[in-house]
This record gives sequence, structure tokens and C-alpha cells, in this order.
Amino acid sequence: MASERFTLELIRERGEFVIDVAGPSLRDVAFEAFGSVSGRQAVKFEKSGVKMVKARSVTAPALADAVASIECKLEKPIETGDHTLLFDRVVDACRVREEEPLLFRLWKAGELK
Repeated sequence: MASERFTLELIRERGEFVIDVAGPSLRDVAFEAFGSVSGRQAVKFEKSGVKMVKARSVTAPALADAVASIECKLEKPIETGDHTLLFDRVVDACRVREEEPLLFRLWKAGELK
């Protein structure tokens, strides 16, 4: 993760986070609200209108309409130049929705086929 990212600052501060897997129903919001705006400048969850739910094992929120949620605790961040490599422990994971996950590659999202 780029070392200047606000997300990294929050992960370091809280020591835990949730990785939400987006499906086609979240394609637009994933790019418009979460992929292009810094949390330093806007509250992404309010801007996006997505529903948040309490995660099962960490205090970070999860997306209610995600395909899956992976709850993690930060174990060891390693500085690698202008990026930070995060080694984490998965403490919980669940499938939330019966929908195919999106594949994000080269700034484009598509369905796995």
C-alpha cells in the first residue's frame, strides 16, 4: 500500500481492518466513492450511500452488500521504499452475498468468468 495513504494511517492507528470483496452490485460505488476519493477529504461511507454493518470479530465496519468480508489484524508492517507491505492475520471471514466477485486489474473491474 502506498505509504502516504489515509487508509494505511487508519490501519496503523487501529491495528485492524476489513477487506470487503465487491461484486457487480457495488461496481460503481467501488470506483466512484472508494477508489477515487481520499478519506482525508470526504467521509467515503456517507458519500457512497452504502450500508455498513458491524464486523463479527474486529471493530472496523464491513459493507453490508459485499460478496465477502475478510477481517484482519495487523501483524507487521514493513516499509519498502514508497510503499508499506502489510503482514496481517485473518481472524474471521464470511460470504455475505451470493454474487460473483469483481476482478480489479489495470484500473478496470470485471466479473470472473
